[in-house]
Amino acid sequence: MDKLDYNKYLELRNEYSKKVNTISSIRLVVFILMILSFFISSSNNIYVYIGFLFLILFLLLIFIHDKYYKNIIILDEYKDRKSGKWKEFSDKGNEYNNYLLSDLNIVGDNSLFQYLSICNTMGGRDKLINKLSDNKCDNKELIKRQDVIKDLTKMIDFDISFQVSMFDFRNKKINLEEGINVLNKKVGNKKVDLFIGLLFSLLSLILLFFGYLKIISLNYFYGMFLFNFFVNYMYSYIYNKEFNDISIVSLLYGKLSNTFDLIINNNYNSLELNKIYKDVKDSYGMVKK
Repeated sequence: MDKLDYNKYLELRNEYSKKVNTISSIRLVVFILMILSFFISSSNNIYVYIGFLFLILFLLLIFIHDKYYKNIIILDEYKDRKSGKWKEFSDKGNEYNNYLLSDLNIVGDNSLFQYLSICNTMGGRDKLINKLSDNKCDNKELIKRQDVIKDLTKMIDFDISFQVSMFDFRNKKINLEEGINVLNKKVGNKKVDLFIGLLFSLLSLILLFFGYLKIISLNYFYGMFLFNFFVNYMYSYIYNKEFNDISIVSLLYGKLSNTFDLIINNNYNSLELNKIYKDVKDSYGMVKK
């Protein structure tokens, strides 16, 4: 098997570092120009529009800078693996600890798990520990895994881009299967909630209409509006945890689309990676439908 060339990762890290420094300098200039535009806008309104254009450009540069900086964080971890600083990595797989795995340095301090893990989800971490502790792996399976590793070591850009696409899952201990349960969780009673919502909305419109015609006082409409606000507030307070969980999971699942796109737009040599590619492509196609 080809040996992993860390120098290629270091070269890529230097390239991203130059990009980040360049973007930081441009961003500073854009920020100064934006402030100047708004400052002198009192003499000419055109500078207000110019200032907003600089603001949009400034926000765009923040987004690009953040994306490139994530690449540097990932590449620094490869650098740390070569220098020995990987022993400071926080993810040691301690929740899988038992006497045998600890004795074999599979988990814990200075362990194989600590050195290898780039996992950002609970499912990924479970997969890794299962692979590392599998004592029933035959020669055929070993060769298959070696082909996968050999294939991936030749795709540095894909490796880094994949980890960047999963970056927002870091330290969140997300279990994607549990996430599906969160999205499917029943919150309240849909029919009752819909009926109450439509009823209050209809009453508000009727009161507003009669108030506009001066048949009744508009105070009735204001009272109904405040009552609606109170009901909505109480509903969000009661189901605050559920709404929070759904919001977080929905956001993270939305970000997974970048990972899926990355996987299905890449080419692979090993049979196992092509099998994974097909599974992901089929699953993603079903989700998009």
